[in-house]
Amino acid sequence: MPSWEMKLCNIAKFRCTECGRIWPSNQVKIRPYCQNCKICSDAPMVNPNIEQNNIKILMENLEKKIKIKCYHEKTGQKRRYFERYDVESPHEPSHCEGCIRGICNK
Repeated sequence: MPSWEMKLCNIAKFRCTECGRIWPSNQVKIRPYCQNCKICSDAPMVNPNIEQNNIKILMENLEKKIKIKCYHEKTGQKRRYFERYDVESPHEPSHCEGCIRGICNK
């Protein structure tokens, strides 16, 4: 797989289905990898919730990348950046599906 295919990412929040705890992540790859709650021992992996504005930015960035890589167009546009979350705790690989699958680079 070409390296550029894995470079688009977004940010999201996760919500534990057991206790309702919410935590942010500042890197969610295009394929939305799940995470589970570090507090609940048997919590299932949950999908990220991505804000509407960030979905719009994600799609704009994806369109630009496709134009450049597949059609060799020069867009002349700068990449837009996502709204960031204030993440206070370190990334926890044992709770990250991307890390478990060897894809996450954290």
